[in-house]
Amino acid sequence: MKQIQKGSALIVILIVIAILAVAGFLLLKNKNANLLSHPNLPAQSNTADQSIKSDSDLTNAQKDLDNTDVDGAIDPELNQNDTEVKSFAPRIRLKNGTSTNWSGYAAQTSLSSPQNNAISDVKGSWVVPAVTCTSTNTYSSAWVGIDGYSDNSVEQTGTEHDCIGGKPVYSAWYEIYPKPSFRVNLPVKAGDNISAEVKYVANNQFRLTLTNTTTGQTFITNQKAKAQRQSAEWIMEAPWSGGVLPLSNFGTISFSNANATINGHTGSINDSTWQNDKITMTNESGTPKATPSDLSNGGSSFNVAWNSN
Repeated sequence: MKQIQKGSALIVILIVIAILAVAGFLLLKNKNANLLSHPNLPAQSNTADQSIKSDSDLTNAQKDLDNTDVDGAIDPELNQNDTEVKSFAPRIRLKNGTSTNWSGYAAQTSLSSPQNNAISDVKGSWVVPAVTCTSTNTYSSAWVGIDGYSDNSVEQTGTEHDCIGGKPVYSAWYEIYPKPSFRVNLPVKAGDNISAEVKYVANNQFRLTLTNTTTGQTFITNQKAKAQRQSAEWIMEAPWSGGVLPLSNFGTISFSNANATINGHTGSINDSTWQNDKITMTNESGTPKATPSDLSNGGSSFNVAWNSN
């Protein structure tokens, strides 16, 4: 009788082990299938690094983006839930011609009464500036975009040039404000030539393209936004994080190839079919922080000069 009991116990143990092994296999298979079929996994393009390193990075990207197609890699080192993430906000206006966070140019059908759904495309190029750093952390960003001059959303992509711990830090990003900004794996450094485009496709869909023409690498993403499409911009910005951040000493940055498509017509910033605003960045007392030059090359080029933090 004891022999039979021992044999039965051994059989039960073997059955339990077999059940656990099968359950573990099915769980692993299901997890891998979910990862491979994840709708926000970046498609292959010619960006430098196409990988998202962990499930948690993928989950954060999905929750914060709420997007339709990402055709390039989001930088997994940037936690988009981090309270230190900066935003590139709508213009904080003092009056026409000045702002506490923007310097550059904006174009609209009318500065006093802009038409909705007018802007369908904006393009521009610039050279990534070499920032001069001190012990103070400072920040700056160059971008092109739609909206933000006279409304509260912005669809934009560009480069950032910061001083952190006394050293220059360069990166590329996009933002569908008021959603968070997203750093992307498009390597940039001082002196690189950048080309950017924000295009309205249809049905609240925007395509944002950022190309480092020096390296030949491109980032493209399709994003959804309910936007008024009132304005086109070419901007050097002091980013925002709980307030306007100190502006990096970028020296002078050169914008070129600036054009927009407004009501189906494509032209440069100063095209006669619309109006433009030349925007100087100042502090609250009116002291200049960054000053744009007059337009050149038929209205498609200008510089922005740093004045102060």
